[in-house]
Amino acid sequence: KWSTAASLGPRVPDDRLGLLEVLMLYCIGSNGQQQPPLAPGFQTIVSACQKVYPNQKNPLQLSTVVKFWLGGPDPLDYITVYSNQVDCMHWHYVTCGLSDLHGDGRVHPPAPSPQSPSGYGFELTFRLRRVNELTPPTWPVKVLQKISKYVFETENKLAPGDHITWAEPLGAEHSILKHLIVAEDVQLEPVCSPLGQLRFLQVFCVTEDELKAVQRWNGPGVIRLLRNSVVGGSLLVTDIHRTASVLTSAPEATALVEAGIAKEGSNLCGMAACISFSTHGWQRMAPWPKIISERVMMLAP
Repeated sequence: KWSTAASLGPRVPDDRLGLLEVLMLYCIGSNGQQQPPLAPGFQTIVSACQKVYPNQKNPLQLSTVVKFWLGGPDPLDYITVYSNQVDCMHWHYVTCGLSDLHGDGRVHPPAPSPQSPSGYGFELTFRLRRVNELTPPTWPVKVLQKISKYVFETENKLAPGDHITWAEPLGAEHSILKHLIVAEDVQLEPVCSPLGQLRFLQVFCVTEDELKAVQRWNGPGVIRLLRNSVVGGSLLVTDIHRTASVLTSAPEATALVEAGIAKEGSNLCGMAACISFSTHGWQRMAPWPKIISERVMMLAP
């Protein structure tokens, strides 16, 4: 059984996508007929991505079947996936929905001025090393949707240096990657539109000891180590098959972390978590992943 897709797009089995279906970006159709115009905020994101991928006019796009503003459970309207060959071949996922796509108040209050944040003021991205697959894996889509749902429900915004305790393997059953860190996406520049300003924040999968290094020191310092190593590379491409952390693969990394702690200490100052419990006859609630902020204390209700 296959999901429907645009004529130029690949078809992906339904059982891989769940409530997602494969679509393509609106564009001039192959028959030359004009397609419906893009939402203005969506067009802003598309234009930013086209500067990086000018030859990928019809990137693969995942869309929620029932949009959030129509009562659907997932807050992101779309997640677009590009093929990137810088540093290494990888998939580049870009969300659409944390910023204001429509400008009519259906999801986000309109920005009071173009200099104000559009929606939450950012979109998320993720880079995954490509092996031999012809279509991008969909597990990052679920991760990005879950992080976005946390932001929508708690109003807690993310910033570079924040980290997310996921507490379960990411991408593969026996993966050593169980957490994420937030960084700037160095290829996608911040943009300003009539609907406000937004930037692109990238999440990168990290190991247990890399997370502890962030907590003992700080996120930006560990991000610099990751970018300057084969573990992350300049673009912070996640490889779910890696078997070592940056602290073991680069002998000087541990010394740099310890020197940073001795000089700067730790700037961890808060955390967000959902407390769950069970009593007789009550159903236990599943906890949110803990999102740690280096800026302010965030406590999820």
